[in-house]
Amino acid sequence: MVGSKQLGRVLDTAHQSGAKVVLIGDAKQLVAIEAGAGFRTISERVDAQELTEIRRQHAGWSRQASREIARGDVRRGLDAYQERGHTQMLASRDEARGALMSAWGRP
Repeated sequence: MVGSKQLGRVLDTAHQSGAKVVLIGDAKQLVAIEAGAGFRTISERVDAQELTEIRRQHAGWSRQASREIARGDVRRGLDAYQERGHTQMLASRDEARGALMSAWGRP
């Protein structure tokens, strides 16, 4: 989560010192916090590697839902959670915040 100018300075310094830089991130998930989209630009121009194995979700349906969301099919991914009662639709932000605070810490 660094702007392009700061990333440029880091890369210049690393190059001058002979250091190797490994950038880790998701260009689709996080937007640049300052000018430019340095991470996305670099990952489009060099041999970027992609992690494809989902380890956080254990159930097959939730792994599939995560893949769908990552590919941009958010509706389909969220529908899988809705079908299993894992989402709620509430009337307002305040109502959602209240429900979240009530549920927080419950087993």
